[in-house]
Amino acid sequence: ADTQAMYFRDLLMSSLGGGIEKSLVAAESITLESLKQQHKRILMDADKELECLFSGNVSEKDAKSFFENASDIVKKATEREVSKGGVTFDSARYVQPWIP
Repeated sequence: ADTQAMYFRDLLMSSLGGGIEKSLVAAESITLESLKQQHKRILMDADKELECLFSGNVSEKDAKSFFENASDIVKKATEREVSKGGVTFDSARYVQPWIP
């Protein structure tokens, strides 16, 4: 969700100084395909990181489960995008351990 927010923020900020009308035009120009391309760029970025911070009334078991599920989703999506490009994917390089 943060990445999507940054994508839209960057898109809107690129028209800085053009007023709200230009920002609305930029926002309205977003398509499903442009969003898919943004996700692909994110997944193909070798420097991406996934961090999860939990606070409050959550058990370590639940936090770890969420982290592992989120890591698996990102890993599988990255593997899928990389395989489309005919490149091998070294998941050991990207998967970081749970740190309590």
